[in-house]
Amino acid sequence: MCRFGGYPIVAGAGASYAGCMTSPETQSAQVASKNPYATQIDPDARILGLLSLIGGIASIVFGQTIILPVAAIILGFMARRREVASRTFATWGIALGFLALFGWVIVIILGVIFATPFFLFSIF
Repeated sequence: MCRFGGYPIVAGAGASYAGCMTSPETQSAQVASKNPYATQIDPDARILGLLSLIGGIASIVFGQTIILPVAAIILGFMARRREVASRTFATWGIALGFLALFGWVIVIILGVIFATPFFLFSIF
């Protein structure tokens, strides 16, 4: 019997190797036994964070709407709470969603700041 439950391979005629062949399940058990902190991430565990990031990027690219940035922000907060593997995607989705949602406020404030000197000097 092989170590970690593998299947023994017997060297045939002319073969120079005799060892163990392991199945994928046994290989993952070997990796987990070497690293006690190893975890397997479900591929579907990043879906909310990825949707948040896509919504944030799309809300920046496609203009100033209300629905898409709000959806990106909500999905981002849901992903940060539920999906540990997608915290970075969720954080970027939240940041881009807030930027798209309140970007027009920033543009108006900057416009007032830069236009004020021109209005003051044009009066005199």
